[in-house]
Amino acid sequence: MGMLMLALAATVFGNPSLQTVQAEELTAGDGDRITSVISPAYRSEINEDTVTVEFYNKIGTSAIVYSQKQPDDLNPDSNGLRDVVGEVELIDGYGSVEFQASEYPYGPISLRIQVFQDGTEIDNAYLQLYNHVGVRWKTGLEHAPENPVTAGMDVVFADDFKTMPTISKTGIGTRYASAKIDETRGGMFGWAAFEDYDGPYNPFAIAGDEYMKITTTYHPTGYVRNDYWKQKVSTGFLSSENQAGTGFHTEGGRNQYFEARMFFGPNPGMWPAFWTLTANGYVQNPNMQNEPSDELDIIEGYMGTPAGYQIAWHPWGYDRDPDSGYDPSKLGGGYRVNLDTPAFGHINLAMGFHTLGVYVTKEWTYYYCDNIEVVRHKTLPYSWEYGNYFIINAALSDHYGISPNSGDPFENFDIPDGFTRYGNESETYVDWVRVYQDAPGTARFESDHSVKALAGDVVNISIHRNAPASQLSGTYSIELPDGWKVREGDSFVDVDGVYETPFAEGRTIDTITFLVSNDYTATENINITPVSSDGTAHLPVIIRAEAGNPEGELVRVDRNTYPYRSTTGETAGSWQNYDPDTNLENYFTFTSGNWWRDSWSWMYVAANSNSRLQFTFDGIAVAADMMQCEACGAVDIYLDGELQKRFDGYATDENRYARLKRAGFRKASIRLRLWASTGRRIGISGLTGSSTGISKILPYRNFGPTKRTLWRDRVMKSPSRSAATAQRARNSANMPLSSRPKDGCCGTATNGSPRRVRRSRRIVTRIRLF
Repeated sequence: MGMLMLALAATVFGNPSLQTVQAEELTAGDGDRITSVISPAYRSEINEDTVTVEFYNKIGTSAIVYSQKQPDDLNPDSNGLRDVVGEVELIDGYGSVEFQASEYPYGPISLRIQVFQDGTEIDNAYLQLYNHVGVRWKTGLEHAPENPVTAGMDVVFADDFKTMPTISKTGIGTRYASAKIDETRGGMFGWAAFEDYDGPYNPFAIAGDEYMKITTTYHPTGYVRNDYWKQKVSTGFLSSENQAGTGFHTEGGRNQYFEARMFFGPNPGMWPAFWTLTANGYVQNPNMQNEPSDELDIIEGYMGTPAGYQIAWHPWGYDRDPDSGYDPSKLGGGYRVNLDTPAFGHINLAMGFHTLGVYVTKEWTYYYCDNIEVVRHKTLPYSWEYGNYFIINAALSDHYGISPNSGDPFENFDIPDGFTRYGNESETYVDWVRVYQDAPGTARFESDHSVKALAGDVVNISIHRNAPASQLSGTYSIELPDGWKVREGDSFVDVDGVYETPFAEGRTIDTITFLVSNDYTATENINITPVSSDGTAHLPVIIRAEAGNPEGELVRVDRNTYPYRSTTGETAGSWQNYDPDTNLENYFTFTSGNWWRDSWSWMYVAANSNSRLQFTFDGIAVAADMMQCEACGAVDIYLDGELQKRFDGYATDENRYARLKRAGFRKASIRLRLWASTGRRIGISGLTGSSTGISKILPYRNFGPTKRTLWRDRVMKSPSRSAATAQRARNSANMPLSSRPKDGCCGTATNGSPRRVRRSRRIVTRIRLF
């Protein structure tokens, strides 16, 4: 059956002559492409300033060796960078490099050995070491940077693991439990058994008076956990709450922040995690079986694919409380973080330390890596209501790196790229863990931490107030980037200095509207400080106003950024049953044809002459990359109702081309329509590099100062107050609905009049250009 397919053109960073391929594309066997380190031994302790690293790859011709390196100024706010230790030409497969250990971070460290065959990447090997002669940088809580979101919060738990904490299976009477607390015998998951600190297979140790080391060990003989599911691997698990519900957990109804600095052993199959569960899920809770719970996975690391890691949020057991009104199908979700990017110094999960965190507020839950926000979601209700405890564990997964025989993965455990690639052990390190929480009665004024601020656009800032804050009245003191305006009544006015507007008691949300200057190109902050009527200044609300790229902001729409969920919660099915609340934007109209989502493709249809979809967005340009292949069909592509081209996707060889790119539009709504012109299948997929489907449709959504906008400011001299009031009323009648004031928002949070410290003003109305 034929199909039309569009695909993403990859962006290559670094040397363009080096290409990446999948292992199965190579003619050599899997074992031939695997790199072996000859010396030093895996997980060696380094006590000399310089170490010679020797390695071998049967079919490799060259290699680049990397490691995480600290910044020159030792700034703890930085997570360092990926540094080139050396570039090596292999002779008969052998290579070596001098590692200047004294110039790299102290403690656990990994060398990444990237091997090429005639310019094509064929393998990445990791040599984990413990560097005793390295540079002291960021180690310990005393050197830990603080995430700005924790300002005003109390530290309610901290462990820097300089000494061994108390640990027991149940956790009762000790600081940590060494197994899941929702089962009397100690709950488990995965193919590695959680062992006890005081047992014969103790996985816990303090390394260098600085780190908790959790060792995961494969036991080929002499060890099997027949009391669970015959695991032959042992590992460690730490829970801050115990089976009695005591130990540590946060309190419900308060902002809370969990963070840990961790280092992950590179063995494929390793599945380390840092996560939270709601505090009600302990086995001695007599009502545990009747109560829902929430899980927040701050990190799930699959070390067979260390370029990134998974974040997930799970609502569990919501059917136990059917009268709650919550729909769990609309609450769960996940996200994959890509670490091999400039933002994270190209330090992937197997290369060095990262600090992972989650910030739970009443409205939103935010996830951080190295104090950079990576994803957010609406807060799961029970994670807010009950409070949470944290878990740190190593584990072994069947997702990657062990035999696919799920009945007995140990039947063929020693596969070339499996767990034992680096020996029978793997070491996970925890530098520290720390938890913050608001004090009781803390008044919180909160907003999104960032907002897109495109030149000439209108920006609405909503400030959410918790229960203590909603009982207050006072004034918002606002500092804006130069040239911005604020809406006052029906008009936008200049801000010369600090602008003040009142807020009233009894409100939970206030919205203030701003007009971005036409020359805004450099990102700055909006600072809003609530000052209550008794003169108390509360923590400022700081919003990063992200300036747009004058050339346009690329918005990717694909299976990762635009997931499918049906109205009944399924993640596969007909797009006719798509739940429009799944995503913040709704781009697609399925004009005809039963478009479908399943494992084959993100979006596809058994095409006929009536199979059409329309993609609509606001922007100035659009691009579509398309794929030719033997199974591909033909399609007519329309833009704003006009036929652009007929694309025949058939080809004997698979190729990717930019088949449509249009720019230079006025800032307006743009409609891209795909209309099947043959009786073949049309498929749309995502950013996975899949050989099927549309993998990107790219609207540019920024409108730079050189672009014509829909608005023009009309400036008038300030009339008298009574005349100004009448003038604003006349202007309002001519303003589009999107810019008219709404009840309870837009500059005036109460019936009082806004104030500015400096009083010079001009009134601005907005005229739409057609």
